[in-house]
Amino acid sequence: PGGPSPAVATPTSPQEPDDAPAEFLCAVSRRKMTDPLVSPYGHVFEGKVIRAWFAKNGSVCPLTGQPLVWSELRPATPPPDP
Repeated sequence: PGGPSPAVATPTSPQEPDDAPAEFLCAVSRRKMTDPLVSPYGHVFEGKVIRAWFAKNGSVCPLTGQPLVWSELRPATPPPDP
């Protein structure tokens, strides 16, 4: 009692989807990312989501089905200011 409802998403919560632009959402979970990693295919994944995917499914891209290994993922960086 007295605390915020756990079902209410906050802008800082990476666990809940919100109205963030698509580029801020994981390509697999569709949730806001805190540890975004980009694949050579241009897809961006939340770090823990792609780690779990690799553990369950092996070294394959969840979106393309193409071979993908952890060492090919790079930290996603925001686009430069205009």
